[in-house]
Amino acid sequence: MAGKFGTLLALAAVLGMPLAQAQDKVLVLFLSKSAGFEHSCIKQENGLPSHVDKVLKQIGEKMGAEFTSTKDAGQVNAENLKRFNVVIFFTTGVLTEVGADKNPPMAATGVEELLTWIRNGGGFIGYHCASDSFHRDDAHPESPYLDMVGGEFLTHGAQFEGKVDVVDPGHPAMANFPNPWLILDEWYAFKNMMKDKIHVLA
Repeated sequence: MAGKFGTLLALAAVLGMPLAQAQDKVLVLFLSKSAGFEHSCIKQENGLPSHVDKVLKQIGEKMGAEFTSTKDAGQVNAENLKRFNVVIFFTTGVLTEVGADKNPPMAATGVEELLTWIRNGGGFIGYHCASDSFHRDDAHPESPYLDMVGGEFLTHGAQFEGKVDVVDPGHPAMANFPNPWLILDEWYAFKNMMKDKIHVLA
């Protein structure tokens, strides 16, 4: 997550603060393109919104944010990003390719346009599998996108209840979290962690 609006959205969610108290409205672009594996919670069937689309819409209405949900990665471009304060990725695979879900890909310049927008203050939030996009391989040894995310998905096992420890209790985003707390989840293992460039909160 980067930029003041990304931080604002996360803090508002954590603190239970309506976004209207912080600014009039936060405009959010939610991208759920699956060029690789598609999770069931973001599948759109019979033209209906996915489970995640519906949940985010409800959250947005309660918090005064406006969510635009899409599977069209081509919407991540310099001109369109000007309309938004925050971009959320729930994505897999190489988003510049049509891939598994057959939805439109990002342009070849899309990643750099996204990163430029973030450097200029745009907020970014990566949900769950966002680190499972733009993997490094022999043909693509560099991944500026994953450098920005801070790590690269390696694998996961079955869901289990895990303990989360707050490592920066002074950060305002951690104010309402118990330390430690237990979460039943599908825990990811990562590789290529950018430990010298990321700020871990928990």
